[in-house]
Amino acid sequence: MDALNPVWEGLPRAEAQRAKASLQTLGHEEAALRAAATLIGRIADEHRPGARAPLVRTFLLLAAAIHAATRLSAPHDPMPAEDAEASFSPSAWLLLASREGARRSIDASMGEVIDSVIVAVGDALAEAGDAAVILPSSPLADYGLSHLLPALVGRPDEPGLSRAAGALGRLVRLALEARSLTFAGASAPRPQLLGSIARGRGELGPEFDRAIAEAAKPAPDRTPLLRLVGDPRLAAPLEAMCAAWANEVHEGLDGEDTRALVELTTTQITRASRAARLFGFTPRGPAPAEALDRAITLARDALAADPELRESWEIQRWGGPFDATYVARLFPVGLCLLALSGAGEDITPRVEALVARRGVDGFRYFEGFAGIPPDADDLGLALQLVARSVDGAARTQALAWPIEVLVRNTAEDGAIAVWLERHLHEPMPEGAPKWLGSRCVAVAANALIGLAEAHAPLPEGYFDRTLAWIARVWEAEGAKAVHFYPAPFARYLLARLANVAEETPGESAPRAHLRALVTDIERRILASRRADGGFGGVMATACQLGALACGRAEPFDPWPAVTFLASRQDYDGLFPREPFYRTPGKDFALAAHGARSITAALCLDALVRTRARLARG
Repeated sequence: MDALNPVWEGLPRAEAQRAKASLQTLGHEEAALRAAATLIGRIADEHRPGARAPLVRTFLLLAAAIHAATRLSAPHDPMPAEDAEASFSPSAWLLLASREGARRSIDASMGEVIDSVIVAVGDALAEAGDAAVILPSSPLADYGLSHLLPALVGRPDEPGLSRAAGALGRLVRLALEARSLTFAGASAPRPQLLGSIARGRGELGPEFDRAIAEAAKPAPDRTPLLRLVGDPRLAAPLEAMCAAWANEVHEGLDGEDTRALVELTTTQITRASRAARLFGFTPRGPAPAEALDRAITLARDALAADPELRESWEIQRWGGPFDATYVARLFPVGLCLLALSGAGEDITPRVEALVARRGVDGFRYFEGFAGIPPDADDLGLALQLVARSVDGAARTQALAWPIEVLVRNTAEDGAIAVWLERHLHEPMPEGAPKWLGSRCVAVAANALIGLAEAHAPLPEGYFDRTLAWIARVWEAEGAKAVHFYPAPFARYLLARLANVAEETPGESAPRAHLRALVTDIERRILASRRADGGFGGVMATACQLGALACGRAEPFDPWPAVTFLASRQDYDGLFPREPFYRTPGKDFALAAHGARSITAALCLDALVRTRARLARG
């Protein structure tokens, strides 16, 4: 827009052109935004001579920052052009907006107001992230107008004026949200205000969240969203909310320009809602349960098709402490087998082959490498696999000495050591490196799950002491007590452990304590869901969904997360590789091992547990 030309002064030409192109992409040619900018200019002429252009530019740049952070997804391009330029980031737009507060044509008090609005928007963006919900009171919902307009007219402390300006900003945003649904190529923020109205109707909330997840897929599908926006159940509250906001504007900001802007936005919202009703007649796609079943089948078949699951192995051949090529397969392969078992596969032969690789004292992480001691994590997973195989009791008995080593390396307060360095028949060689991470709540939880599921014989009180230690440390330190894994995996293990513990005889106090912690974990997970239905990346979403499926939070609405996972599954049934656990990298650089099959195993496990919980409920 011409009003923004002075913003580019001082920027390199290529940067200025990219900013102009980004503005166009972000929808700054939309009538509602132009009208709002015109209104700000008219009020500025009346109250702040010389401030018109900087204030108009500030408003549009704040809108650009908000749009850049909350856009609807475009189709994913797997092979982007080499010279493709990314749009400006939200922080880049805020930085340009901050330059407006320093212009000589603005008095000092107005410059301070601009700075305060920029800070408020920046803080709100940082707090919201990719959240599915922004509150109507947030400056993200009204482009900061609830701060900007009262200060512009010299009445910053007048609540009624602030409410009216905020209502005006929300009408502008709602108009842009509605237009983005019905006009191909239009770019606007995700329909978060529409979502808040739908959630106010109770039963429409879950439908809306899943529809947003569908619209945010790598291959976006906006049909469910359009169908819902055109639903008569949403039309009435949408119309009522628009009328309420219009009344607030007329009471606090009545004027010819204001009335014209209100009419423009409400008309645009009404037209979009009516146009969306046509989509009520379009054929519906596969039911969510069908998509869930298909994702499970594809992942199960992909993992079952690889007998050795070699892609999951961790292989160290760089030298350093490793004097030859060493392979770690028990843990990564074991995760895959655990998921296959949950999906109904008989894993007994593969478990037999895997467990047969154990050493004298248990499972050394790298096969044939004595320079690293046995660890509790591998033993815990091996016991979980044994519990799911035919004749598991006999195999548990064969692991009696490794279990004894684990017990002997457990502290009196119940703390399970990661590395089992004492009481070994095959001691560590002299000069072996000291491995980091001797304390990890996730490892302790995994080991305790294995001991319980395999019904391993344990000393009196051992299970309860360790359970109490895990709950105590997690309550005090949270994710800081997890060394090797991402926090979502630790939460998933704690949710599993809470269920296993309640099926294991013992004292009620540590079980109640852990259950209370898991209930809090569920609450935090639900509050962290993003607009695309996920909880971050694919692996994080799988772990968080798995924790919810193991938990008891009601209502259980997994469909946005299921949509997120199913839409990111590759065509061969696996999922993208993401880092999963810490490991020593080349030249001792920090590294994280991951594999497509490991991601697929975690996704398969979460989806299977989700289907089981839905069947129960």
